[in-house]
Amino acid sequence: MTPWRTCLWRVVLLPLMVMAGPMRASAQPAIITISEASGVPISSGLYGINYDWNVVPAEEFPAFAAAMAQVAHYTLARFPGGWNAEHYNWSDNTETWKKAPDQPGVAPGVFIAAVPHTSFITPSETAIADPAQGPATVEQTLGLVSSYGDSVRDWEIGNEWWLQNGAAKSADKRELNLRNYAALLKAVVPAMKAENPDITIFATADWTNPQDIVTLRQLTGAAAWSRIDGISVHAYCGTVNPGRLCSAIPGMLAQVRAASGKKLIYVSEWAVAERLSADDYGIKNAGDTIEAIQQFAFANVAAGAYWPPVKTLPAIAFISAGYTTPFATGIAFGWMATYYQGMALHTAGPLPAVAARDGGSTTVIIPTETNGTQNVWIALAGTGLHQVLSAEVMYSAQPDDPKAGRLVTIANLPIEMVTDPNGRPYVAMTLNPGTAGRGKGFEIARVTIE
Repeated sequence: MTPWRTCLWRVVLLPLMVMAGPMRASAQPAIITISEASGVPISSGLYGINYDWNVVPAEEFPAFAAAMAQVAHYTLARFPGGWNAEHYNWSDNTETWKKAPDQPGVAPGVFIAAVPHTSFITPSETAIADPAQGPATVEQTLGLVSSYGDSVRDWEIGNEWWLQNGAAKSADKRELNLRNYAALLKAVVPAMKAENPDITIFATADWTNPQDIVTLRQLTGAAAWSRIDGISVHAYCGTVNPGRLCSAIPGMLAQVRAASGKKLIYVSEWAVAERLSADDYGIKNAGDTIEAIQQFAFANVAAGAYWPPVKTLPAIAFISAGYTTPFATGIAFGWMATYYQGMALHTAGPLPAVAARDGGSTTVIIPTETNGTQNVWIALAGTGLHQVLSAEVMYSAQPDDPKAGRLVTIANLPIEMVTDPNGRPYVAMTLNPGTAGRGKGFEIARVTIE
């Protein structure tokens, strides 16, 4: 594989201009303010990804793992990824599924050794479809905990019981699945904790239906439910489906906590999803992804795992199939993993800026939502911040093209230090200028200040 740093971005270096001076006459700026006095801790576990066993064969795994480190700066990887969990044969690293690949994925031991932190998904579908198979499922799960429990801390019980066996289209089947899933939890969770009390166990639930969790908790019973550490949800969100808005995440996860009695939330699959958003991916999707991570932070999510980082849905993937060209969403994720650390801070203003304070510096990342030129100011008064350490901008030559908009350039961002007539200081920049060497729309700026 060609080293990615030599071939990914057409980097255009622009001078970093820092000028002190009075406010100049210009178009009314979009002013962003930062509340340094309040915030919530950002979990480093937010920056996880799914490894789909049937999508990335073993021979590609080193390139996949390297790309996820270099582009996304991932901190967690989920195995065997999504629906693979219900069809994967742990004993011989094969899969019995209509989507089983010609070339197998990587084996569990190799995976654990290569990624920064691992979470496993145990099977559930057989026991949900036929409760008589429950004891065999429990026995298999205990074998996994015995083999891997010292290396793998986080364990999910099954994948999306609410969509198994036709339940997506049948309320009766959904109710039956819920009951059978509860029976599995009742049997398997105490046994897993007895085998290894140090593991963390997550029951899974549909984040848009907290009432299911109330029923699941009742059916599982207090003894087994008390041994469950947290809830795993799949928070696919978007801008079109009113029932799955990304802005609804904190409120819905509060309901999940209330229904379950568990504080620990693992968003084990998420994306600003193709099926839920307008047909305008690329750099626009990258901006939405930044905002979604902010919602997870303010919802006190402990960990997250993005799906799909490669191949399956190219419109929202992180990198090309050959692991050579990172896409806008992957780069934006990597920016957040690098700079959105420490404390998540509240911002106010006409743009959806996110901000985080880490040690002595604060980073502000600003996705724009228009093609028009925008003058943007970050207010420094009252923040204790005085100077810009670094600033860069991400832009696409064709931001309105869903395919071409995935390909972006990273450049140094020209900024100025200005003051208003009352002497209050600001960091000033121009976004979406449409000038030579710069984008015409939906640019994303990153400014780190101390």
